[in-house]
Amino acid sequence: MSLRALLLPILLLASALVASAASKPKPEKSAKTDDGFKPFAVITQRNVFNANRGLAGSTPAAATPKPPKPAVVEAFALLGTLLSERGAVAFFDGTSTGYRKAAHEGDTLGPYTLTSIEPDRVTLQQGDREVSLPVKMQCHREGQGAWQVAPLPDDYQPSPAPPPSPTVLAKPDYRTATPEQIRDYVASKYQRKLESVAKDPEKADLLLKSINREIEGRVRKLEKSRPE
Repeated sequence: MSLRALLLPILLLASALVASAASKPKPEKSAKTDDGFKPFAVITQRNVFNANRGLAGSTPAAATPKPPKPAVVEAFALLGTLLSERGAVAFFDGTSTGYRKAAHEGDTLGPYTLTSIEPDRVTLQQGDREVSLPVKMQCHREGQGAWQVAPLPDDYQPSPAPPPSPTVLAKPDYRTATPEQIRDYVASKYQRKLESVAKDPEKADLLLKSINREIEGRVRKLEKSRPE
């Protein structure tokens, strides 16, 4: 058999295979779908700048409750008094500037009106209620509670002294002055210093005693200088 006769069946088979492959339809490519920003969701879920970041579906940790605020404490203390013919003065210290002052009868401290000043105490009035506040004692309350009278705490520290304001009276003439004028002069001379130490009970007490001794000495001098 010739070579041509052998190759003819092979060529026919190859042609049939090529024709069969050409006639088979090609599969269609699936159309792309637009998922919008869905593929980028992981960025927001795992954003390192997000304090609440976590895996999808995770439950956020419960917030820690804030502790309650402590009640506000209000207080004012009587540090000393000074009595003279010019009037009586009571020296107070307290938790706010409204309580830190040299007060006269008729002045107010919180809900109280100062109605009386004595050497060792003052009287305060609130409506029908009258309170006697001794020297080195305080009125205080917590929050909106009732005011109570109590000793100063052991760790009490005086507040900064207020700026001096009163003026010193002219020195009296001993030939014509009265004991009342002598007392007024000495009281006015030391009032600035009193205000500067009014927040220190021990220093204020020592100064008040020194003032009273000076007044007594000047009055005796005045009496001796007068002819009988």
